Amino acid sequence: MQGALTRIGAGALALTVAAGLAACGDDDKESKKSATAPSGNELAVTVTESGKAAKVTAPKTAKGGLVTVKLNNQGKQPHEAQLLQIKGDHTPEDVQKAFGEDDTSKNEWLRAAGGVGSTAPGQTGTGTVTLDPGKYMVADLSQEGDAPPAYTLVDVSAGEEGSLPTTETTVTAEEVGDDKYKWEISGPLKSGGSEITFKSEGKEAIHLIAAARLTKDVSKKEVVKALGEEGKPPPFIDEKSFSSTAILDGEKSQVTQFRFSQPGKWVLFCPLPDRGEDKPHDQQGLAEIVDVQ
Repeated sequence: MQGALTRIGAGALALTVAAGLAACGDDDKESKKSATAPSGNELAVTVTESGKAAKVTAPKTAKGGLVTVKLNNQGKQPHEAQLLQIKGDHTPEDVQKAFGEDDTSKNEWLRAAGGVGSTAPGQTGTGTVTLDPGKYMVADLSQEGDAPPAYTLVDVSAGEEGSLPTTETTVTAEEVGDDKYKWEISGPLKSGGSEITFKSEGKEAIHLIAAARLTKDVSKKEVVKALGEEGKPPPFIDEKSFSSTAILDGEKSQVTQFRFSQPGKWVLFCPLPDRGEDKPHDQQGLAEIVDVQ
């Protein structure tokens, strides 16, 4: 997990916040549609705010297997529900250290199980995942600055297995060699809110899908270079358009809501590195200019 929060917390998180605020009040009917676990198994998560502090609420116990995570954002800022499986005797404090920029270990005891990505204030987001039995942290990784981390713990028991709902579009972070990836996209990328299947490949990988609209005609080489630089987002990126999923371990899949705010040229990228490494995947092939209908 090393470096993940650092990169998201710089340019990408700034884009996330802007996107969430811009989406406030959006009543796009399409964005409210969601695929759910056929079994009806649901994990309800609520995020509220008190000043700068967010609070994540969820049941203390839940059934695993095929689960639909439903996030109700009752705050005034965008929030998310990231599922992290904690193996062994590790604590929430250990998880926070694992996301620190000074941590260089692979942290095999911590697995990213997907969830719900950035959800606008007053909106509900969903994600359908497969959960193994165990201890999970449901965390909001979008907190900024000095705001305390927001999370709650859930004990997941064995549940009914099943297949993910079928979607029109599948986006795969495909492993094509040592430290090499590419986006494999099946089906259309449509503006507005829709459900997509997100597949994450690579045994040592953790991935998310991030996207932002391009405001001018630039080359892929220019985009990759800009993503590799620290600091503010590049000037040819529409900051308010940014959208992202929850983080997902390699060899896992989920169905998730994803929103492209309007048609046009977009950059699809993953800013995360493999476990124990620091080179982000957008510098290893996971940065592509795509057409959104």
